[in-house]
Amino acid sequence: MHIHTHVLNKVTFNYQLPALSIVYPPIDTIEAPEGASLENIRCEHTGGAALAWYKDGTELQDDGVHIIIFNAAQGGVSDSLLTVNDITAADDGVYECRNVADPSESATLTVDITGTGKINTLHVLHFSLVM
Repeated sequence: MHIHTHVLNKVTFNYQLPALSIVYPPIDTIEAPEGASLENIRCEHTGGAALAWYKDGTELQDDGVHIIIFNAAQGGVSDSLLTVNDITAADDGVYECRNVADPSESATLTVDITGTGKINTLHVLHFSLVM
């Protein structure tokens, strides 16, 4: 069983996630202005699988704009962090984290570039417990 706890504005949420999920941010759509950075979007796999990031079906590479950090399985859980620096309208779309060995196993996050405005800010404390 893989249980996550998020504390948001002093309210605690406990929930169980599928084997592969995007655990941060705990929402499925982000609105952000051009020029901002999306930092540490976290995907996690409870089976310890290798993970890859895609945008609109094309695999992302660690190229300075997209920074990808993969952490091999520890305690049976692997994770991958994606940061997108200095976002532009071209970064608008669906980001997907996939199990490399089984691409049908994936989780998605939609990024909506607004051109102007504010990033939805979440003050989240994240814990992960594998039992």
